[in-house]
Amino acid sequence: MKILHRNISITILFFFLTSPALAASSLWVTEIDDHQLFLMGSIHVLQKSHYPLPTALEEAYKKCEVVVFEIDQKEMETTEVQQMFLRLGTYPPSTSLDKHLSETTLVAFNDYLATIQLPFAIFKQFKPAYCALVITMMEFERLGFLANYGLDQYYAEKATHDGKKQLALETAAFQFNLFFNQKAIPQDIFLAQTLKEIKELPIIAASMEKSWTTGNSAYLYKLLSASFSQYPQFYKVLITDRNKRWVPRLLQIMAEEKKNVLVVVGAGHLVGPESVVELLQGRGYRVKQL
Repeated sequence: MKILHRNISITILFFFLTSPALAASSLWVTEIDDHQLFLMGSIHVLQKSHYPLPTALEEAYKKCEVVVFEIDQKEMETTEVQQMFLRLGTYPPSTSLDKHLSETTLVAFNDYLATIQLPFAIFKQFKPAYCALVITMMEFERLGFLANYGLDQYYAEKATHDGKKQLALETAAFQFNLFFNQKAIPQDIFLAQTLKEIKELPIIAASMEKSWTTGNSAYLYKLLSASFSQYPQFYKVLITDRNKRWVPRLLQIMAEEKKNVLVVVGAGHLVGPESVVELLQGRGYRVKQL
């Protein structure tokens, strides 16, 4: 279950892949007070074959003395954080998953479990969001995509080896509470949406591959917005609200560090309206895609 403890998003769109043959990269840059701020769209699961990464990404890393992630990657490996994730995602003995799902979602979940030959009993004490994250990662593993090859993990290990300073925009507790906050993200809807998207995984994979290989951020946003079209409140909670908190923090980091900084965050945070890129542009910064 360790792989679940890496920066997981509500929609499988955030997990997807890039290719060494990018015409443009998932990388933006702006200059702040004579130093460069690089924004890299993170892909949280990749295959070993996707390495080496595009030259533009590696060159940006080399230029930076500070690397910023959504969360502290070392923190995610600790027993305390893993226990927190399990605690937040588990029901007490007095209740169970079937008592918290609509009949439609329960039937859909059982149908899905039948196709992968797993009993409902395995998931009975887990909350819907926990189940959604588990089955999403299972499906990606079945397709050969692993968190161990994700950009977050890769650059965290690289920065540790190279002795570069690492900072985080959020805590693990903050991210976990987003997923298990019933008011912000209704649990039944979360699982129901995940089950729908898993059925479309091969189609989404092909579309994402195309958008990344052409460096087409507009098309990526189109795919992303389609995924959230029925649940705009999810997009606000998981994407735009966080973007608005991150931008002042990034400007603070630039002011304090006075060095080139690489920011590695989910690709969905860098495309479309109210993205980190657009919010920086709204403050007068010229942000260029590389």
